[in-house]
Amino acid sequence: MENPKCEAGNCGPWTPPQIPNPEYKGKWAPPLIDNPNYSGVWAPRKIENPDFFEDATPFASLLPISAVGIEMWTMTKDIMFDNIILTDSKTTADEWAAESWNKKITD
Repeated sequence: MENPKCEAGNCGPWTPPQIPNPEYKGKWAPPLIDNPNYSGVWAPRKIENPDFFEDATPFASLLPISAVGIEMWTMTKDIMFDNIILTDSKTTADEWAAESWNKKITD
């Protein structure tokens, strides 16, 4: 902050005046009170769950994706999307790129 009492402009930064406080004892911290009921750090109970199972292939039961919707809001009119594919096969993606995207690049 500029120094309001400085007319020459080179007096250095202004700092607010401070008055001594003899009762200041440092940064405040809440007082610690003994708790006789304290039993350690809390942890949840471990309860057996007979119905628990872990599906190693969660995607196996999904139906094929036939369409994807993309909602996009932009302030720029020149943004376009083209050639979107969802697949789990690299060879399928490479073949699809060779049939469509690579042709656009070379044209």
